[in-house]
Amino acid sequence: METNPTVKTFAVIDLLLAGLSLLGLCALSAAWFYGLFLSGDPAQDKLIGSIGMFIYTLLVLSIFIVFLSAGMGLWKEKTWGYYLHIAAAVLAAFSLIGIVYTVFALIFAFRPEFKAVFFGSPAEKGQSPTSQA
Repeated sequence: METNPTVKTFAVIDLLLAGLSLLGLCALSAAWFYGLFLSGDPAQDKLIGSIGMFIYTLLVLSIFIVFLSAGMGLWKEKTWGYYLHIAAAVLAAFSLIGIVYTVFALIFAFRPEFKAVFFGSPAEKGQSPTSQA
């Protein structure tokens, strides 16, 4: 297997984005705690706010899991990491800043030298096991 520094770079970026998502989860938890126990709002407002926070927390948690898995998979040079990296790049496109990441992540992910880390180079696929010396 070849090693490509770009793969490790995107692994680190994916892990950093997972860390940002984790910070977002911490902020959501703090806001949820405040809303439930410290805000003094009526019970109905707390219920509606909790439902909204729960849905938003599930969304951010799923983004965290995808980015963390993609980063770990790229770092270990696993094929599933490659596919999760593409999925994470598409998810990032839904944020304003993430559009820039998405463009570069997809451009590099579809380059032959990037894909060769996970699938082997096209020259290796054409060789049969008996023709190798």
